[in-house]
Amino acid sequence: MTARFATDAHTEYLKGFSGKIEEADVVNVLDGITKDCVLLLQSEKRHWLTRIVSDLLVNHGMTCEQMVLARFPIKQRLEWHLSEALGKARRKAYQQTFCLGGDYRLSLDLPGGFVLDENIYAGNADVYNGSWRFKKHYLGTYAIPKFDGKKPFGEGEEFECAKLIDSSAKVLYWLRNKDSDSASFRLPMGGRTEWFYPDFVGELVDGRLFVLEYKGELTGQSADTVEKTAIGKLWAARDSSRYVYATIYGSASSGLTVAQQIEEAFKNRGEM
Repeated sequence: MTARFATDAHTEYLKGFSGKIEEADVVNVLDGITKDCVLLLQSEKRHWLTRIVSDLLVNHGMTCEQMVLARFPIKQRLEWHLSEALGKARRKAYQQTFCLGGDYRLSLDLPGGFVLDENIYAGNADVYNGSWRFKKHYLGTYAIPKFDGKKPFGEGEEFECAKLIDSSAKVLYWLRNKDSDSASFRLPMGGRTEWFYPDFVGELVDGRLFVLEYKGELTGQSADTVEKTAIGKLWAARDSSRYVYATIYGSASSGLTVAQQIEEAFKNRGEM
């Protein structure tokens, strides 16, 4: 796919973004203006858009800012592809064309809601047993689901991120969100992964609810991470006065340390 873009036109539109425009922002913009296809579920459509954005970025040399400026020509090209696919075949052939499939949910509504209580992981024996004592974990120090690090008690990058969340003056409490547990907070995904379980959820002292996903240096810029970031931002955008989402990167590519990224995410609108 190719697209022409203007360097100066529509620059006012870019002012609506806070900070650097990321791949996830482009996915959300294109998702909002591109017509839905009756044969493509919402989560599948977003998965396809994620791949398109990544291709434009890596193989065609476009920046995220340029893609936002060229959003309408890109939209027209995307809708042409969808129209062609719809005209060629029905669901089976269409899904083979885009390598998609599965029965995925159409909305971001969580089934039955997400309930946080002291029995959320009752009976879970796979807990953190290290020497560090966390002060703000919702279930206390001795019932924290084990971290995914390689050390004996799961210590690693994610563990260090948890320490920074725990020490933040803006955090009231937090929870280590257990992966692949039906009681955990989760968001629907397209492609081959049905659910996204962010690493941390919690509440800030100002009453906002936060969701954070930590990504190390090796996985920070993968297509999977871009898709998760896009779906997380979309969830938070439902009510930005109540919800906060951020992907925290272990690498220094953003120019901010992990601690600085966390504090940046927790800023309220009056501080920005």
